[in-house]
Parts: sequence; structure tokens; C-alpha cells
Amino acid sequence: MALERPPHEREGFLNAQCHGDESLLLELESLLRRTPSVENFLNEPALAVAALAVGQSEPTVIPGQIGRYRVTSKLGEGGMGVVYEAMDDRLGRAIALKVIRQDTVNNSIARERFWREARLAARINHPYICQIYEVGEADQQLFMAMERLDGESLSARLDRGAVPLAEAVRIGLEVLGALDALHSCGIVHRDLKPSNIFLTRHGVKLLDFGLARPFVDDVGETNRPLTQPGLIVGTPKYMAPEQLQGSVIDARTDVFATGAILYEMLAGYSPFEASTLAATANKILHTDPPVLGGSPAIATADRVIHRALAKAPAQRYPSAAAMADDLRRVLDSHDDEPRRARAVTRFVVLPFRLLRPDPEIDFLAYSLADVIATSLSSLESLVVRSSLAAVRFAAEVPDVTAIAKELDVDVVLTGTLLRVGDQLRANVQLVEAPAGTLIWSDTSQVAVGDFFRLQDDLSRRIVESLALPLSGRE
Repeated sequence: MALERPPHEREGFLNAQCHGDESLLLELESLLRRTPSVENFLNEPALAVAALAVGQSEPTVIPGQIGRYRVTSKLGEGGMGVVYEAMDDRLGRAIALKVIRQDTVNNSIARERFWREARLAARINHPYICQIYEVGEADQQLFMAMERLDGESLSARLDRGAVPLAEAVRIGLEVLGALDALHSCGIVHRDLKPSNIFLTRHGVKLLDFGLARPFVDDVGETNRPLTQPGLIVGTPKYMAPEQLQGSVIDARTDVFATGAILYEMLAGYSPFEASTLAATANKILHTDPPVLGGSPAIATADRVIHRALAKAPAQRYPSAAAMADDLRRVLDSHDDEPRRARAVTRFVVLPFRLLRPDPEIDFLAYSLADVIATSLSSLESLVVRSSLAAVRFAAEVPDVTAIAKELDVDVVLTGTLLRVGDQLRANVQLVEAPAGTLIWSDTSQVAVGDFFRLQDDLSRRIVESLALPLSGRE
């Protein structure tokens, strides 16, 4: 819609549509500057337009000197600026120099965002937060001099796979320590993600306060909604529900992001991974990630993570410090044997319903369900609810969604039995909650006296349908 307007009307239109969301406005203005015409923009595929924008960006020329800093190489770049390695010859030390892009240096919103990041970062002095040495302007270039870090980002570490439990807990505790310092100063980061966590030999360093914002405990002017419906500021798969919805945010928003990062470190994948933005948002708003297991310590960590990932802020840890207190207890139950965290499926077998009363097979309604549950309970990747918990749902057409919620399970097995002469016919359905998605259904028929074969066959099919990992002894 902005492209359909004359160039002199676009700025006012974007300001009205973004409702004061300066980071969104900055990104839209940057995209408009790099789009040559309405016709090309509307007719080109989205990926082609993105590639065009990248291709048209100005080549980076490494400056020789910025202020008193001698630039030696380029370290990287982001949406607003370029980061160089430089030498502070006066003090004889290497630094990182963040310089705002020339194409945005005259943009008042970009400048304000730069100064806001500098002011917020300068308020914090903590060993797990990247230190700011100086902020200034030289030769019409805004710059921020920061400590030079040696190591890698957490996102680069995750490219090599999951992180061992003890290491993940250590990283998590250090991140929570940095967040506690931020929150104590009334600042919420609101863009916590692996690429903003840098790993060094001496611990983590929290980076990038470009989206950070002051907050207050009571709703006030500084705690207004940060996005409008449908507009997202931040990185979606680490955003709390209230952030996605443009509602009030506070320290618990960062607690949610920390839980998502901890889950990804242990599992090797994001708890809300999806192929589209809409699907990611739907998972964050409505779906709980699979439970992680593999050892008592991993199970303890999973309970901490799932509390941090609660949909409602009131159900999460009230602070980063409170979450850290529980996370430290994970190490109390940790042994020295390295184990990989894996998703655990919570499962219940409901009593079978008899389609026709028959005194000779009535007992199978409960015993067949009990035998199947018992045979699967030894699998480490499956948490099987007790048959006693399921028995009260006998003799009724099951409401699988309600039962799954009450028993706190992910998958429900339900079925019916019917005797036809000397044959026993079983119709079973494996249903995933909470959506009620049918995973697998089957009709089997065996001789009445051969129901153990039926039990073995059903157990095997359940394992196959859920793609459950099996250990050598299983």
C-alpha cells in the first residue's frame, strides 16, 4: 500500500500505520529505498525481492579511522550498522566498533534507536553483559566502542547440535544473571535469542540492546504495547505470547525467551520450530513443546523450562533470579554420564469399549488396555499414565481432547472390541491431543483365545506410529 502512494506521501503513511513502532518503521523505510518500482515489487517473487535488496546494498568500504579508533577489519553487520575490529592506540587495546549505516545516519528514528541502545547498555555494569566503552560521533558517523570478544555466538554453537546438560545449565544461569541485572535496572531485553548470546572462555556476554526498552512493574507509559496486531518486533520463535499479541511485557517476557533457548540447547531444535511465521505463532500461543527426558537431571531441567514457557506470564517464574534458583537444582541430580535430552511422549490407554456385551470377553475391556500400557511403560521415550487413572473413562464414548487435558497427556489410545463367533475384532485409534488429530487407526482380528498376539501387535504398531526411539535393550 505504501508503494502505491506517491513518494512524498509515503513517510506520513508509514508513520500512521506503524503506530510509533520505530524499529518496524525503520525496516519498512529501508525496504522502500531498495525497491525500484511498484511494478517490480508486486511482480517479483518475495525471495527475488530480498535478493535484489541485498544485491543493491552499498559495498562496505573499511574506513581507516573513526574518532580515535584505527579500524583494522570488518567483523560483521546487521540491520542498522556495521561492526569493525579497531585499535584504541591511546590505551593499546583491541575493541569492537559498531557504526551506524550511512544510509540511515540521517534518519531520526535510526539515530534515536542507536542512542537508546547506548544509553541502556551504559546503565549496566555486569560481567555477563558486553561492556560499552564510549559512544560518540565523528565525521558524521555515529559509533559505539565496545569490548572485543573472542569466542562464538550461541547460534554458531547450536549449528553443531545439542549442548550437554551441564554446559547448557551453565550458559542458562549466566544468561539469567545478566537478565537479573537488566531487570533490576528496569530494562527488558525483548530480543533474547542465541545470536545475541556470545560464548567466551570466561562466560557468556549478552549483546544487542537495539530492541531493549524500559519497563515498570505497574502498567504505565513505558509499558505500552510494543506491536500492533499482526506486527512483530523481535525474533518470532523466541517471543512470548504477550509479545506476539502486542500486550504488556515485563521481565517474564525475557524469562520465556530463556526457556525457549534452554530447550533448544538440550533438544537441538527450537520448541516452536515451524515452516511459516503463522505456524510458529500458533505453536507459541496454543501448543506446549514435547517433554524432554533421558535422565533425572534432564527431567528436572524440563520442569524448569516448561514453567518458563507457560503461556500466561503469571504462571511463569516471576523473575530471572527465581528461575535461576530452580535451574541450579538440576546440577544436584546430574551425574557425570553425558546423555542426550530427547522428547518424551505422555501417553494413556483408555479401557476398550465392548460393542456387544459378552461375559466371556468382558474382562478384556480393562485387561487388554492394562497389558498394553504395562508393555510400553518400560520405554524411556514414553511416559505411560496408570491404568487406574484411565479406568474412570470406561463405558463411555471418549472426549479425547478433554481426557488428554485432564490426564496431561499428548497421545490417547482408544478402541472397541467385538466378538464375532470365535474371532475377536479390535478397532483402535491413536489420537494426538489437543487438536484430536488421528495418528493411526487399525482393525485387527484374532482368535478369541489369542488376545496376547493382539496385544503384541498393537504395542508394536503404537511404537512405529509414534516413531519412538528405542535403546538397545528395548
